[in-house]
Amino acid sequence: MRYVELICEAAHAAHLNQPGLGVRLSPTSLTAQEAQELAAVAPSLLGAEVYVAVAAPGAAPLEEDRVCVAPGERAAERATEWRNLLGPAEWLLYVSAERLGRAGGLHDTLRALPSRALNEAFARSSRNRLPEALLAALREVDLLFNAQARALCAYEEAVGEAPEALRWAVAGERLPLLGLAADSGLSHAPVERLRGNLAWVQGASGADPRRASSAEPEREALAKMIRGAEGEARAKALQGVDLGAIPTQTLSPPKKPRAPRAAPASPAPRAPREASPAPRAAASAVPAASSVAASRVFVACRVSDVQRLSVRPRRSPRR
Repeated sequence: MRYVELICEAAHAAHLNQPGLGVRLSPTSLTAQEAQELAAVAPSLLGAEVYVAVAAPGAAPLEEDRVCVAPGERAAERATEWRNLLGPAEWLLYVSAERLGRAGGLHDTLRALPSRALNEAFARSSRNRLPEALLAALREVDLLFNAQARALCAYEEAVGEAPEALRWAVAGERLPLLGLAADSGLSHAPVERLRGNLAWVQGASGADPRRASSAEPEREALAKMIRGAEGEARAKALQGVDLGAIPTQTLSPPKKPRAPRAAPASPAPRAPREASPAPRAAASAVPAASSVAASRVFVACRVSDVQRLSVRPRRSPRR
């Protein structure tokens, strides 16, 4: 499946799902050659009701009744003209590698095609010739929707063009197209091996050279080959590593089941509280009362003594 064919399928599905003036894919990764290919295949794949405007740096200009290819603003201008003249059943496909200044109205009126829509179209496409088990494994490890749509198309082309009996072998050999290491044992357990492959490559990409001696020899070799490599150099390095000799349990160890958590112990019942002792105020009431009474008696006695001593008989006055 070619990348331009996938763009057409995704755009057609988006338009059928929500009809409108058209669909736009901008900005997106698109080469000058792909711009020419898209203009050539879109009318046959999308029908005579579609207008196609494509812009990519370096693309050779092409202008026809319903097709326009340009390296810049001209594609946006023609798309805007067509948008204003669309008939009831007509719609517009606008694809641009860059966000062009004269395409502001197109961005406001055409339905945007997100990158995930391309991956979804790849997953359900009848043009997809990947083995069903491989497609399911790519979905299981999240590569089907996380890998770049262009890379998925290149991978499908490499596998699909091989004889059916050799497709699994080619599928393992061409895994570097998806950013993974080659694996000649892919067909034995595709889900586990893809998951382990992904973990090994990610781990090797960030491996610390000072700790390489403590890693498994296979991981150490993988880290040395891909460390610092980018683009085609990285793909070539991944192609030079074959994980097929590594057992699946080593590549992707089964996860240890978590031990069930013990139920929290119920708190011990509290012992009943003992009856609090009677307040001392009542017990001390009697002594307090007697003390007060005694004090009063003592005071009374003192007062009577004073009165008795102070009362004396008067003497008769001397004559």
